[in-house]
Amino acid sequence: WSGGTTTEMAIFPEDSSYLERNFIWRLSGAESDQEESSFTRLEGYDRILMVLKGHVVLAHGVERTVNLGEGEQDTFQGEIKTKCFGRLERDYNLIMAKGCRGRMELMELSSDAKAADTGGADDLGEGDSGRYSSFGVFALEGYSVVSVNGETHMVKAGQQMVINCVPGERANISLMGEGRCIFTAVFYDKPRDFFDEDVSRSAEGSNYKLALKLFLGNNRWSRLIRRERKKGDW
Repeated sequence: WSGGTTTEMAIFPEDSSYLERNFIWRLSGAESDQEESSFTRLEGYDRILMVLKGHVVLAHGVERTVNLGEGEQDTFQGEIKTKCFGRLERDYNLIMAKGCRGRMELMELSSDAKAADTGGADDLGEGDSGRYSSFGVFALEGYSVVSVNGETHMVKAGQQMVINCVPGERANISLMGEGRCIFTAVFYDKPRDFFDEDVSRSAEGSNYKLALKLFLGNNRWSRLIRRERKKGDW
């Protein structure tokens, strides 16, 4: 990005692309040594940013500013022009398409297991029980021992773990270990036509799936088509 470097930790769907803007959610980390920088505009997406090292002021257009220190976070719309004042030495980002609901939590780990908050249907409102969910564990320091429905996994410093659940599936997640980790949760609808393989097989020609991605994906071409369609033209 214009202010430094970014590292993609995870993206969903796995074959989607940040550059093509056809993803549902993305986890990433960024570093910068500049005292002033501008964030990339992401139309059709919302963002949660947590400062891991540094102290900054984020200016979201002319409407809102927020002062963030280490371990603090902010949620904002990707299409708003956002400037960063102060050196954002290291951060962690959750970017999600409009309509998704997400949250991020910095957790201190110990030898005692702590249950992660995986609530979706109960706290997101009526009708959200039928949504897909993804949970992330990023080991910031030390190590995390993650238990998912009784199965244990080790996540070392710098590693990212993702747990994806289909509607109606509940993940019982607990964490213990040493150091700190970042726990993320995203709840979303999975567009059937975009992801089901049988849709692409039902059409002739190798370009049909690409056409679906261009139309349904959140990129400048699909937005252009949608704008013209509202006017009654293609």
